[in-house]
Amino acid sequence: MKIGIIIPAHNEAAFIKDTLDSLVSQTRLPDVLCVVDDNSTDETSDIIASYSHKHPWLLNIKTQSSDQHLPGAKVIRAWKHGLNFVSDCDVICKFDADLVFPPDYLMRMLERFKNQSNLGMFAGVLQVIDEDGAWIDESISNPNHIRGPIKAYRKKCLDQIGGLREALGWDTLDVLLSQYHGWETITDPNLKVKHLRPTGSGYTSPKHMEVFYALRYGYLLSMLATFKQQSFNVRTLCRAHRTYFKAKSNNLYFLVNKKEGIFIRRLRWRGVWKRLFSGR
Repeated sequence: MKIGIIIPAHNEAAFIKDTLDSLVSQTRLPDVLCVVDDNSTDETSDIIASYSHKHPWLLNIKTQSSDQHLPGAKVIRAWKHGLNFVSDCDVICKFDADLVFPPDYLMRMLERFKNQSNLGMFAGVLQVIDEDGAWIDESISNPNHIRGPIKAYRKKCLDQIGGLREALGWDTLDVLLSQYHGWETITDPNLKVKHLRPTGSGYTSPKHMEVFYALRYGYLLSMLATFKQQSFNVRTLCRAHRTYFKAKSNNLYFLVNKKEGIFIRRLRWRGVWKRLFSGR
């Protein structure tokens, strides 16, 4: 099986050298590593070029997207720009430019895909530095969710879900659609990846509600999902309520069709009941 990695990069000079060092030192090297420099104005391009000169399988690709801040869209557009260069790979990865991988990460990832024919998506877990300077597992509401910075897809799965969407919520939608099509999505808690620049929530509570609406969660499930990520108070309640019905009145486009929406709601409600009865 062939491994293709695409790393979208915009002004990543402070981190990308560490990321590339960890990838060119893998016990199982990637077949193609495509770094897409998205209009960087710092030394990112020069750093990528220094690696591509040494490693012919490491490609330095340039693209120029809009300067406009486009949450969820800009990074996926850059990633899609690299897809043509990894089209013959069996496993296609979307990695961020601020990660440090353990030396055996790609080898162990590939073993999973080889041994589990129904594995559609896979990742390790992200670690961040705590107040004492120690690396600890990232605290997220669902530790089994495959995080946006370290996505790996079986190409057949990626094709079946229609690729990645240029919208907020893309990194939740891909997992849900993979499960809808019967693929397994797995994280390995023993495979640790250092995240040099941890991301925040990525978007505010109103944006969360827009994503939940677009995923056809429905009102009640959208509210529950919001309160799982935000503090529960009257202000949050009113804000989330207004955002949901504003999206509805504006006919905000859905990211999934009705059949996919039914599957997603059932899956999410099962998760709610499981947490209620397990006490977690």
